[in-house]
Amino acid sequence: MPCRLDWEQNGVYAKFSGVCTVVDVLHAFEQIGGDVRADDILFAIFDFLDVESQNVTESETEEIAAIDNALALSFPRLRFASITTDPRILELWRHFISVHPMPERHGVFPSVAEARAWLADDETNPGSYPTRHRR
Repeated sequence: MPCRLDWEQNGVYAKFSGVCTVVDVLHAFEQIGGDVRADDILFAIFDFLDVESQNVTESETEEIAAIDNALALSFPRLRFASITTDPRILELWRHFISVHPMPERHGVFPSVAEARAWLADDETNPGSYPTRHRR
């Protein structure tokens, strides 16, 4: 299974592994947006640390950004923390941020602990949206 979703009290944790494709990422977005629990969540963590390879293109990254933008209209408080140290995924992430109309909703981190700390700061200071997309 390339992606496993674990629903938490205030969010959802998506763990990607193996070969990651655009279909896997889009499926995660669809599962989150289509679940009634999404109405109450504040965050989604996309953990790419166990991804062995990926074949997502820049144009597919733009498609993901458009879908995420639509999610923002339905779930304006939802923030995303991505976790990776893979240079290829980081490059796609940079492209995602460059085309996204609301980059402040996203952060990229090298560890789950750093991602959770960023998200926890927003829970204690709602609306502060500290930008964390300059990796």
